[in-house]
Amino acid sequence: MSNENPLAELKARLMAVIDSYKQFNKELPAELKATVTQVLGTQQTPPNKDGQTQTPAANQQPNQTTPADAAKPVTASKTISGSVGDKGDNKPEDVLLVKTLLNKFYKAFNIADANTNTKVGATTIGVIKKFQQEKVGSANPDGRIDVSGKTWKVLNGETPPIANNEGTQQPPATNNGKPLTAAEMKDAYAKIAAQYGLEPAVVYAIQEVESKGEGYLSDGRPKILFEPHIFWEQLQKAGKNPAKYVAGNEDILYQKWGARPYGTYAAQYPKLEKAKKIDKIAALKSASWGEFQIMGFNHKIVGYPDVESFVAAVSVQGSTNNINALMKFLESEKLLRHVKGANKNWAALAAGYNGPGYKKNKYDTKMAAAYAKYKNK
Repeated sequence: MSNENPLAELKARLMAVIDSYKQFNKELPAELKATVTQVLGTQQTPPNKDGQTQTPAANQQPNQTTPADAAKPVTASKTISGSVGDKGDNKPEDVLLVKTLLNKFYKAFNIADANTNTKVGATTIGVIKKFQQEKVGSANPDGRIDVSGKTWKVLNGETPPIANNEGTQQPPATNNGKPLTAAEMKDAYAKIAAQYGLEPAVVYAIQEVESKGEGYLSDGRPKILFEPHIFWEQLQKAGKNPAKYVAGNEDILYQKWGARPYGTYAAQYPKLEKAKKIDKIAALKSASWGEFQIMGFNHKIVGYPDVESFVAAVSVQGSTNNINALMKFLESEKLLRHVKGANKNWAALAAGYNGPGYKKNKYDTKMAAAYAKYKNK
């Protein structure tokens, strides 16, 4: 090495070595390049768009990729452990499983794309809603798949999908499928009541006491009353310990009826949504719904296989879904006999319809008064 300019000579020798390596690597067969790279402990960086070799960032170690280079692979779960979809838990392994199963119906997702196959966006929610409408029969799809919910049972094959929308609750309507008018509804209610041997005034009396004669809120949702003590029972039936969830949920979960006031109709949906975060199905079963305030847990005796389809049905305005559910409930609970004919036993009806607390709320006298009002209309 020359003593006159040692740095210049060192630089020249290093450049010669680099040039020799580049030429050697260029001429090396492709199948040997990987071996050379492994031995040298480096990774060849592909040239950029100008054909120049790219230099890794100073803090990037050899054989290390940045987050943008690749997504970590995720293995689909065998069953979902949390909700997937709109406002769901959306655990990556659950999302991947749901998308894989949905692809059997719609081929909507690129499962091979690790950057998107575990994420939930507008497309995923839209496909879930489509599935709920077409395969589950939901009149009001929510775009979310819940553990043990109806959508999940259909998606995983536990329950068969409906065929050609058979089973979707649709309003019996005239005028090319439009909702019944007020006059048409009155006529339909009279006919259905007659089929069960009741006067229309009996139906309207129950309707007035239960929902003040109007089963829907101004925004179109059915009126509900959330029952915290029933939620306690339904959580137990679902295999959960209610006591674990009381803290922070004292307004929606307690063991004894009447522990707190119910509040207004407007206050009920926030309670329901809060309860659904604990257990959606148990929450839906713990509210009374629609014109006649039938409890969700009674869905089977009023003709629905699950609470979700019951809720979807009574949510349809301009239909006879509510009165049909009422009649099936009265028939199943053997309550029709109390209000047939001239001598009506309103106390017996109220006891069977509202439970032993009917006297405190004077349901029997209220129904009798409402019946008298509607009898001659």
